[in-house]
Amino acid sequence: MMKYKSSELSRIIGFHRKHQRIPSLEQVEAAFNDAIAGDIDGALRLLDWKRHCFYVKDDYEREVMSMVFAFCSDVIE
Repeated sequence: MMKYKSSELSRIIGFHRKHQRIPSLEQVEAAFNDAIAGDIDGALRLLDWKRHCFYVKDDYEREVMSMVFAFCSDVIE
């Protein structure tokens, strides 16, 4: 499985972005599959969601963000 360095991804994403909407489970799974296949865009999307999606409203969104955090720990060092 491909592992990405957090510092390298951070240079691309940056830190001064606004809050984003919580993605769907399908979007998260697709980004994870892209990341493990070697597509840096999938890893970027996961890290971006991890850093910029913080207004969780219900159990579904909590589940999605738990998955984002778990997948980030799998593909990002």
